[in-house]
Order: sequence, then C-alpha cells, then structure tokens
Amino acid sequence: MKKINLLFVFLISLFTWSQKNTEPSIKEIETAIELREKFPAVFIVPNFAFVREWAERHQLDFSSLSNAEVIANSTLVARIEKEIHEINKEYGSWEQLKKVKLLPQEFTIEGGELTPTLKFKRKKILEKYQAQYREIFTV
Repeated sequence: MKKINLLFVFLISLFTWSQKNTEPSIKEIETAIELREKFPAVFIVPNFAFVREWAERHQLDFSSLSNAEVIANSTLVARIEKEIHEINKEYGSWEQLKKVKLLPQEFTIEGGELTPTLKFKRKKILEKYQAQYREIFTV
C-alpha cells in the first residue's frame, strides 16, 4: 500500500472542497506544514490579507488587530475548525487532522524557516514554534 502524504492530500482537499462552495474557504492558506507525530496535525499560516477581507464581509473589525490577535479570534477559529471538520469527513479516522495550530507570521527565507528553493526547514520551524508544537502533542 502506497503511503500518502497527508499534507498534500489535505491541501488538495482544501482546494477541491472549496471549489464546491461559495463561502470563502481556508484554501486561502499562505502556508501549511504537516507535523509527523502520534497523530495528524498541521501548522497553518493564514493568508492574512484574505482573512481581513473575510472579516470585513462578516462585519468583524480586524483592521487594528495584530496577526497574533487575528488568529486568536474565536469566530475565525470556529470557521477554520468547521472547514477542517468537513474535510476530515473524506478520510478515515487515522488520516483525519486531529489538531490544527494557526501561526501568526509567514515562513520566510530571511526568518530561517524556508530554504532558497522555498522548502520547509522543519527543524528550524519546530525550534521556533516549540511551544505551539508542545500544545498540540502534550496530553
């Protein structure tokens, strides 16, 4: 049996699923990185320009909020969780994303999270976001 890269499947599902819906989708993800551990989880960096547009359409004022405050907004978190719940329906329980952690800034070459060819530097990302990683995988 061929092992499927969950992140690839997840991003393809986001794109495919969002094509069927008129409601704005988290397909507007800036970056997502799969976390390989005890269960499927992912770090997501939202496209903050899109999120602010979405908020405006839903009468939410994100204009004066920092990215960290935006990802802490319960309405946005609930919207993303709703989409993940819908996407998870397409997969077996062992494949479903169990936890998602939103991150407040884009991964960059300058920040050390990406190589010059735009590949993830997992070790650097996990070092930088160690607290968020522990929140996901600590029982």
